[in-house]
Amino acid sequence: MSVNSTVRVEEAGHKPAQIASEAERLRHEIAHLRDLDIDSLRLQWRNLFGRTAPNHLPKFLLLRMIAYRMQANAYGDLGKNACRTLDRLTRKRAGEGGAESATQPCRAEPRSLRAGALLRREWAGVTHHVTVVDEGFVWNGATYPSLSKVACVITGTRWNGPRFFGMRAKRAESRSAPGACDRVEVESGP
Repeated sequence: MSVNSTVRVEEAGHKPAQIASEAERLRHEIAHLRDLDIDSLRLQWRNLFGRTAPNHLPKFLLLRMIAYRMQANAYGDLGKNACRTLDRLTRKRAGEGGAESATQPCRAEPRSLRAGALLRREWAGVTHHVTVVDEGFVWNGATYPSLSKVACVITGTRWNGPRFFGMRAKRAESRSAPGACDRVEVESGP
């Protein structure tokens, strides 16, 4: 229970003992759900959600969803931002992506390359060597903050750097011209 809900309850004239008894009552109600059969759980669902439970849900999911709803009703549900984040992550995991997920910032994956690693990429008949350093990536004597910047300078077009250097799976259709990319190599540093 959050501090804010305790303050509101005390301001309304309730004593802390009543707060504990309400939490205990909810705990007992949820524990009692385990003793119910599927039809009783469906009745509970109808009372909480105002509609019939989906027929495909097994007993254990009905029980968990009902318990969650009871707690959310008592203590408050997730905020809008948390729901949006969970929805975006679920769609991303399912591979749906969608326009909303493209506009939402995602935490970048940690870099798996250590300083000293050497990347080689052959592009249009020329072999390019990129060295990983603590500050970024060194190519032709210049340091770049990301592999994507290096790939852009090499090709003259926007690329996903890890994909360009063969660190991610390629899409079904390649962006490169036929014969433009013959080889990609990654060597570990010292």
